[in-house]
Amino acid sequence: MSASWLFVLASAIAVVGISFAFNKMMQQVQDKVEKGEHLDLNTMQAVQTKFFIQVAIAEAIPILIIVYAFTLIGQVVEKNIIVPLVVIIGILVVAMVSLLRIRRDIMGSPRMNQQAVGMINTLFFIGAALLSAIPIISIVGIMTASS
Repeated sequence: MSASWLFVLASAIAVVGISFAFNKMMQQVQDKVEKGEHLDLNTMQAVQTKFFIQVAIAEAIPILIIVYAFTLIGQVVEKNIIVPLVVIIGILVVAMVSLLRIRRDIMGSPRMNQQAVGMINTLFFIGAALLSAIPIISIVGIMTASS
């Protein structure tokens, strides 16, 4: 398997794992909001801690795949990088749309107060940054492999 496709594989695994973790985290937050519970700092820290542990688990195998792909870069010069790049960008776009949909669903709750909106926006941006990290590294790796 070429290095470019290893980067695609790593991106797909990471995005799927982080998307599931993000969805689970936001579902927990939405359940608390719908039950009328107050979203305080301690509650959000507990939810974020679980999320970060799940993200670390989801990123373990993709990081190993990326390291292996970087070791393959010097062996063969990649000629056709367009398809792997398009696949990675497609995976990232689909995942970001999914994150936006989840955020929109939670924001539509009638029991949202201003503090909860701020916390959910923060969680969304943290999730988006973590979700896009491996695909960005993969894009850089593919570009490096082609030169």
